[in-house]
Amino acid sequence: SVKREVVGGKPFGGLEKFVHWGSVMAGGFGIFLSIMFYALVWPNPNFHETVIKPLERQGIPLKYYFHVIHSPSIVLVFIEACVKQPELVRSTVEPALSYFKYFAVFGAWYVFVLRWNFHTTNGYPYPFMNEFTAWWHHWVFYTFCFGWIWSLACVYRLFLLGIKGKSGPSKGGYNLRSKDKK
Repeated sequence: SVKREVVGGKPFGGLEKFVHWGSVMAGGFGIFLSIMFYALVWPNPNFHETVIKPLERQGIPLKYYFHVIHSPSIVLVFIEACVKQPELVRSTVEPALSYFKYFAVFGAWYVFVLRWNFHTTNGYPYPFMNEFTAWWHHWVFYTFCFGWIWSLACVYRLFLLGIKGKSGPSKGGYNLRSKDKK
């Protein structure tokens, strides 16, 4: 079986479950990443002046790289959902509140990274954030972003749970479970 060939027959059920459980979070982040980059970051002229143009003068095709990084994520989220075995995904997706804890911890870490970046460089990685004039502007923005990511993850979770699968062994998708282990 694939499981024995790939992982030497050792049980990696916990890792497999975590990967599929994490699909919900990855989906929320992937959808959010594409939407927010093209809604807030890309149209910002300050971003082009302070980030893209200086590096393109050095020969780094940053415009191309940013599209390669931010465009496919929303598409890959749905491709991933289509290639997975629906029965396996449904068995590992958990209630929406279990993902909220992850987003709260990740959000606190990400806010720390943004604040540390500002402290060490006197600027934010996203130039539009430099326009925030009060501390509460940042917190409203962070709360909005992580709330929206969690909401997108919840919608994606419903999408994953709604995917219809064939009964019996699936011909497509990836699955590390062996056929003899049911």
